[in-house]
Amino acid sequence: MSLENKSDLEGSPPRSQSDDELPADERLDADSEAEVPSVMPIALPELEDVEGSGREPRELLWGARHLEAEKPESPEGLELEAPLEETEGQEVVEDPVRMYLHEIGRVHLLTAANEKELARKMEEGRRISDVRQDFFQEYGRLPSSTEVVIDMLKELCQASDVIRLLQKQLDIVPTTSFKETIFNAKLRSGINGEISQQLLQTIGYQMDKSLPEAEQLIVNLSLNSSLLPVEVLDTIGDSISVAEMENLMVKPDFIDSIQIFGNRLDTYLENIEREGKNAERHLTDAN
Repeated sequence: MSLENKSDLEGSPPRSQSDDELPADERLDADSEAEVPSVMPIALPELEDVEGSGREPRELLWGARHLEAEKPESPEGLELEAPLEETEGQEVVEDPVRMYLHEIGRVHLLTAANEKELARKMEEGRRISDVRQDFFQEYGRLPSSTEVVIDMLKELCQASDVIRLLQKQLDIVPTTSFKETIFNAKLRSGINGEISQQLLQTIGYQMDKSLPEAEQLIVNLSLNSSLLPVEVLDTIGDSISVAEMENLMVKPDFIDSIQIFGNRLDTYLENIEREGKNAERHLTDAN
């Protein structure tokens, strides 16, 4: 007899003679009411345990995602309807006006939150495609997923001047840690989503850049950092500085530590590009 079954027997009340006299259905109800399951509370680890184990507190990697080898799902409520000619059991509408009204009624309206979410997905997909294209133009071949990640890390290191200006404008205390710098919650709030025009003007003026150029620098900083999966970030030590990151990225051991993710990293980047194309199609059809 297993321990679980033995525990159940020991925890059940003794059967009386009156129980045997009851009909089967009534005895079942009586037994169910008498059984009170015992649930032991689960002891959650304290924050000190997580820090002491050498693992990253998740708050540090603000907004970072895990590698997931799954096909992305469309945002709820934003699935596209089948084209008119593919809809089964639907009579053909020959009147062009009626057909137009019917078609626009089949497209889901987007809320402001939906549009922001889809626009972000579209930007992320385009960012991966741009990194691949830039690599192809420089080396004459498409990059591996590891090389895509390394290129995004290089761009983050090259964005140190932009980061320093953003820290000053957003009143952020500078730190030498590469990960703490790019995943600072106040920095993420300032560069993710809609960017303040005043911030753009200040960064553009101090870097002698036009507003579109300054905006692109900040957008790339936001995308490059948010697209790095947690598993890749965990290969970077907490105390590694930006200057040390530049040396780390050319070391074979570090490159190997990213290459081990192999197919999972391939799928992760492909899913982001696919989601970006789907989001662009959603936005086009909704507008």
